Amino acid sequence: MILSTRLLADTPESNLKALLDSHKWFELRDAVSKPGASALYKCAVACAFGDVKQALKEADSVIKSSPKSEQAYQAHNLLTHLYYRTGRYRQALQQLNQMLAIKPENASDQAGRKVFQALGGSPEQSVSRRGFSRMHYEVKLGNPFTTLSVNGKPAKYMLDTGMNVSAMSESEAKRVGLAFQPLAADAPKAQGSAGLFANYRIAVANLIKVGNFHIRNVAFLVFPDAQEPWGDLQPGERGALGISVLHAIQTARFSKDGTLEIGFPSKGGSVQQANLCFEGALPLVAAECGGRRVTLVLDTGAEETSLWPMFAKDFASVIDASGKKDSKEIRGVGGALEIEAVTLPEVMLKIGAFETILRPAPILLQETLPASKDYHGLLGWTLLQQAGQVAFDFKSMKLPLE
Repeated sequence: MILSTRLLADTPESNLKALLDSHKWFELRDAVSKPGASALYKCAVACAFGDVKQALKEADSVIKSSPKSEQAYQAHNLLTHLYYRTGRYRQALQQLNQMLAIKPENASDQAGRKVFQALGGSPEQSVSRRGFSRMHYEVKLGNPFTTLSVNGKPAKYMLDTGMNVSAMSESEAKRVGLAFQPLAADAPKAQGSAGLFANYRIAVANLIKVGNFHIRNVAFLVFPDAQEPWGDLQPGERGALGISVLHAIQTARFSKDGTLEIGFPSKGGSVQQANLCFEGALPLVAAECGGRRVTLVLDTGAEETSLWPMFAKDFASVIDASGKKDSKEIRGVGGALEIEAVTLPEVMLKIGAFETILRPAPILLQETLPASKDYHGLLGWTLLQQAGQVAFDFKSMKLPLE
């Protein structure tokens, strides 16, 4: 992002710009809490930590002060991603159109509009009923699956925080009667965990029931049946609920005995206590390793935890001392890829007050996803399950492990 700089006494804008440009959301939150931060950076933090009311207030201030400026463009961009992760695709499209009004030649925004036009082809996602539910989940392919219904048809889908939009196979979309939306032939492809790209279609479920939650107009990316991981699953299991649905549910707690609780009250707390945030629709976790903060992508749709090139850079002395040259196969939508890696015997990652041990600890030396250049790694389900209980609270933005 290119943001203007203006020196302030307590928190120089140049420092805030550097934090935003380097995607250091937790550090930006800490810096913005001090006096002197401008509306754009307050908007960025509010978007990242889920304070919608504050985000809209700060964005409105930025846009009204200079509607065609770079700052206004960035404010619209922040709101685009805020609406995207909550399934409000029409509102996201409106913000993207405002971005293109400022920068009409921006190729990335032009490509994104083609996807949002398809996603926004039906009414906005909404929750028509909610309530606390105690259910069962099971681990399949190393990921949590739970029972639900789609358009009245029973199903058992993965709960996948790594999916921006929910997903399913072609045969599953036909089984549950999804309505497909027109998608431009040159719309950007979906990128999987290995960094490879895959074709997809977009379809919408009229109603999903998960426990006592009824969620309407849920968009899905629909991939070919041969695409991973659908080929390893039975009919009725070839689907995944992504972040827009999980964010709508807001709270979920997984216990080791297979109990899943959703819709319980958030414990609340200040933004300074949060260890979860979002970059766009990507959930991030603040963890600790060797006494320093590391930021990990939270992906319950990934069985394994892996560390990325930034970890290799920040912990180079440890890797030089005990790392073993290796390679690692990364699988996901789009296929599999062999990645150059270094493996450590173990790495301790502290999440909140809970200490997890990654043993062995593969560290990828090549970038795969765009996020792999900005964060320390990907936090998968197996490592999370070292805790007796794992809870996601997207209202107070906390990931407590007990």
